[in-house]
Amino acid sequence: MAQSAKTFPSSEDYWEAKRMYMEWHTHGQIAKRLKRSRNTITSWSGRYNWKAERVGSSKKHPRAEPSRVFPNSADYWEAKRLYMEWLTFEQIARILKRSRNTIMSWSRRYSWKAERVEASKISSGSDGFLEAKRLYMDWQSYESIANTLRKSRKTITSWSRRYSWRAERSERLLGSEEYWEAKRLYMNGLTQSRISILLNQPKNTIIAWSRLYDWNAERKERRECKAGWRARMGAVACGDTSFREQRIYLVTGRSRMTRGLDGMAAVIEYRLGMDPYNGDRYVFCGTGYTTIKGIEWRGGGFVVEMRKAQRGRFPWPRTEEKMVEISAEEYRQLMSWVN
Repeated sequence: MAQSAKTFPSSEDYWEAKRMYMEWHTHGQIAKRLKRSRNTITSWSGRYNWKAERVGSSKKHPRAEPSRVFPNSADYWEAKRLYMEWLTFEQIARILKRSRNTIMSWSRRYSWKAERVEASKISSGSDGFLEAKRLYMDWQSYESIANTLRKSRKTITSWSRRYSWRAERSERLLGSEEYWEAKRLYMNGLTQSRISILLNQPKNTIIAWSRLYDWNAERKERRECKAGWRARMGAVACGDTSFREQRIYLVTGRSRMTRGLDGMAAVIEYRLGMDPYNGDRYVFCGTGYTTIKGIEWRGGGFVVEMRKAQRGRFPWPRTEEKMVEISAEEYRQLMSWVN
C-alpha cells in the first residue's frame, strides 16, 4: 500500500485534482469532474496536506508558487473589480469562466463585501455619484445613467436604494409646478409628446410621471364620470323624468353672491358634499336675504336663475342643517314671492 501511495503524485488525475482544489473547488466537484470517488480525492487532500498549502498560497507564503498565489492572479483582481461594480457572483463566474464557489471563497476570505460598502460611502461624495443622482432626479432610467457614466446598472441601483433617491425624487416632484401643469394638460386629453413640447420637458420624463402616479387610470375614470353626467343631463334636458326626477335644495344661511359659478359649484361639492353636475337645482340666498340665486347643470353648462326683492326679504330657512329640500311647487312660490 505504501508503494502504491507513492505513485499518486505521478498521476495526471492527482495533479489535476490538486489544481482544482487550489482553485477552491470542492471534493465533490473534483470527483465528479475526474470521475473518481470522493473518498479518493479526500485521501489525497489529507495525505499531502493540500489545505495547508492552499491557505499558505492565499496568504502569500514564500514557498508557494507565484502562479497559485491568488492576489497575484489576474482573474482574482478582475473578479474583485467586477464585484466592486456590484456584479453578482454568477455574472463574475460566467465572465471569467470560473466556478461560483471560487468567486465566493475569494470574496469571503478577503472581505470584499466590507470593502465594497466602504467604497460606496466614499464614492457618495464623488463626481460619479453626484452626476448619477442628478440624472436620476431628471427621470433618467438606470440603464441610461449606467451607459452615460460607464458604470454597471447594479452600482446605480445600489446607490439609489442606499441613499433613498426615489423618495427624494417623489418629494421634489409633488412640490413642482411643472408636474401639476403636466397632469392638468394630460387630463384635458393632450398627448405626452405635446405636453413635453409645451413644458419643454423630455418625453421620457412625462411618461415616467404618468406611469408612476397612474394618470391614465385617473383620466379614464374622469371620462367615465363625465359620460355618465352627460347621459343624465341629456335625459333631463329632453324631459325624460323617468330617468331621474330633479330635486331642489335651499342652501341655508347667507351666501356671498359675488361668487362665480365655479365658486358655487365648489361650495356644493366640498361644503355640502353633493355633486354639482347631477342636474339638481341648488338655491343660494344673499347676506341681506334680498337676493336669491339658483343654479343647475343642464347639458354642457350651468343655468342660473336669479331674483332680487325690491322690498322686504325672502323667507329663508335658518336651521342648523346645511341645506333643506323643497318641492317644485314650493320653489315656484318662492320665486314668485311678493312681500
